[in-house]
Amino acid sequence: MKIGITCYPTYGGSGVVATELGIELAHRGHEIHFISYSQPFR
Repeated sequence: MKIGITCYPTYGGSGVVATELGIELAHRGHEIHFISYSQPFR
C-alpha cells in the first residue's frame, strides 16, 4: 500500500512519531512518503 504521512520536521512531537510509524510500516512492505516542508529530524 502507498501511504503519505504529513508531519512537522522539528525535534519531538509529531515528527518523531511519524518517522517511527513510517519506518515500521516500511518494514511491513508498505511504500511510505513523508510530506513536510523539510526533512524530518529522525
